[in-house]
Amino acid sequence: MGPVVTYLEQQGFRTEIGQYNEEIKQFNRVLQSLKMRLASLKKWVAEAIRKTAEIMKPEPYQPSLMEYIQVFQNLRRAGRADWGKKARQTAGINDLKFAAQVQFFMQEAGIRTLQDFDEFVSRQQESLTQLDGVGKAIRKKQTVLKHLDTFQRLKPISDKSKRGMGFVRKQYAEKHQQELNDFAKAVRYMNANGINVADHERIADELQQLLDEQAQLRASLMEQNVDPELIERIRHCVDTVIKAGEEPRQRESIRAQLQLAKAQTKPESEKVKSEPYADIS
Repeated sequence: MGPVVTYLEQQGFRTEIGQYNEEIKQFNRVLQSLKMRLASLKKWVAEAIRKTAEIMKPEPYQPSLMEYIQVFQNLRRAGRADWGKKARQTAGINDLKFAAQVQFFMQEAGIRTLQDFDEFVSRQQESLTQLDGVGKAIRKKQTVLKHLDTFQRLKPISDKSKRGMGFVRKQYAEKHQQELNDFAKAVRYMNANGINVADHERIADELQQLLDEQAQLRASLMEQNVDPELIERIRHCVDTVIKAGEEPRQRESIRAQLQLAKAQTKPESEKVKSEPYADIS
């Protein structure tokens, strides 16, 4: 506004230019307010889109433990192509029994995915580790007793092979070559481990104690629905599938499969009609 209009406005006189100027200021205030609201709205929309995307984003596919078992059994069936009919049928029945056993175990333990299975095993890891240690100790004691029994059983043959004339001894040794080799093997094992026949009773007692401890551990685990042998079989199945690179993958829904099949079987005449006309200009 010029000085004259400004003076008149200050004296309380309303002028056309002053009124027009006031309308411009009011319009600018409304415009600024709308700009602020629009910026806020854009921010809100962006945040809403982000949150919606997070909600709608599909979670990574986690195959069930049973899917691993099914893939493992498919691999086994593929390897039985040259088996006889009866052998394949027997193996198939055993596969069904094992799958049913795994399904029951999963339901009782509340297990669905491989991660659930790992967490379940982790909770029982201390008992399973203890059971594994007892199992190794049992196998070692059994090996010791096996060599001691072999020594006692074959010692008469070894002693007899050292008696008589050279030709007779040679014939006898040739006739009992396998027994003498087994005896020598038992002697080497006993010397390497510092044991003798007098230790047999003590080691047998220790073995029985270990067997009793193993039975108690198994019974305790079975009360918690933990079958060590079943868990080891499941682990073997999963490891085999992973090593073969055949991890279960998400399958399309039945509806999607039907739509794909329908599209593939669509008559050629319909496919031609649905295609757009080419530009002939």
